[in-house]
Amino acid sequence: MPPVLWNHDWNQPIGVWISLKEDEKGLYGEGRLLVNEVARAKEVHALMVAGAIDGLSIGYRLNKWRYEEKDDALELLEIDLREISIVTFPANEESRVEVVKSALSRGSLPTLSEFEKALRDLGFSKTQATIVASHGLRKLIQGEPEKEQISNALNILKSINGEH
Repeated sequence: MPPVLWNHDWNQPIGVWISLKEDEKGLYGEGRLLVNEVARAKEVHALMVAGAIDGLSIGYRLNKWRYEEKDDALELLEIDLREISIVTFPANEESRVEVVKSALSRGSLPTLSEFEKALRDLGFSKTQATIVASHGLRKLIQGEPEKEQISNALNILKSINGEH
């Protein structure tokens, strides 16, 4: 599989492709941005979620082609796909990211350390993030009933904000 790059920059790999196949519209792909491992991937993901960027573009080596005079178009018959980039402005306006998901939207839970890091990124102190992750997410992972999860989360947030 080719790498996921940011704006065709070979020095900025930001993810991996999980699946690539041709369908009736063209090349269809499913990939994963390495948001916990690569800072630029996290930035790109945030921009995609916000709708600021959604372009895709391929980098390839052309092996076989045909020029169509009637349409004034170059038909690519055989290429070596080198990379697929998330880009600000795709050359082909129809080459777009259609869906942006996160681990949570797929029904997965983050690890405790990932959750604590996300809380710290939101402005919680290390102590606050540890308390919330330990008493909220841990119980969710362990299968605590939903009503108790909500109550515990509210109590934790109130104690962090100094409310009683």
